[in-house]
Amino acid sequence: MLALAWGLAYQQVENLTLEPQISARAVDVHPAESFAAVMLGASLFGVGGALLGIPVAAMVLALLDITHASTNCFPSSSALPAQVLPWRTTTTTR
Repeated sequence: MLALAWGLAYQQVENLTLEPQISARAVDVHPAESFAAVMLGASLFGVGGALLGIPVAAMVLALLDITHASTNCFPSSSALPAQVLPWRTTTTTR
């Protein structure tokens, strides 16, 4: 019974501390966002939500990046032409 309790406690600690960091590196999500996604998924949908929290968060962040890049509401100053920024003599592209 003691071995079962130890194994269960160890698994819980590992899943709450190491798993978000490993998954975050795999899908390029910040560990804090990863941890929040796991906690939110677990609280809303249980174990399945905890397992799918990080991939869903990565998908949402990717969609936000695509939307932000396609709308281009706030271009950087390097993308503006010299007429808009008269003190700039050359324009650079990224």
